[in-house]
Amino acid sequence: MGDTLYRIPNPDVADAVNTVQKMAQKRALVAAVLIVTNCSDAFTQDLEDAEPAPVPTPSVAPAPKPPARPVPNALIDTFEAMRENPKVSFEMVSKLESWMLAKAGDRGKQAHADCLAAYRKVTPKGRDTVGSMRELLLDLWEAYDKLVPSSTAEQADQGPFWP
Repeated sequence: MGDTLYRIPNPDVADAVNTVQKMAQKRALVAAVLIVTNCSDAFTQDLEDAEPAPVPTPSVAPAPKPPARPVPNALIDTFEAMRENPKVSFEMVSKLESWMLAKAGDRGKQAHADCLAAYRKVTPKGRDTVGSMRELLLDLWEAYDKLVPSSTAEQADQGPFWP
C-alpha cells in the first residue's frame, strides 16, 4: 500500500496541457483588453474583491396624502391646547358626547358611539396619539354638525372647551 491515495492517473496528459494553455491564453486576452481600454477598475475577474451588487428595490411612489381636513373654528382652541396637554382631547370627546345627546337625544348618543367604534377599529385603546385624537375630534364634530345644522351652535360660541 505504498501508493498515493486519492490520485487518479490521467491517461492523456497532452489533453490537460492543452486545456491549461487555452485557459491561460483567454485570461491574457481579457487582461490585455482591460489594460488597453483602461477599464481594469470597472471590471474584475476576482469575485472576492468585487463589492456586492446593490439589490434593486422596486420604486413605488408613495401614496399621495389626502388633503388636510378643514378645522372648524370651534375646535381651533382645543387643537392648540392639545399641543401642551394632550388630555384636553379626552375632555373634548366627553363634551361633544354631552352636546350630541342634548341636541339629538338617542340619535346623538348613537352617532357618538359609532364614531368611537370606528376610531377604536383603527386605534387600539392605549395607542392614542395627538394626531389620531385630532381625527377623532374632527369625525365627532362632523357627526355633531350633521345633527345640528349650523356649526355656530350656541355651545360653540362659548369659547374654549376646557376648564
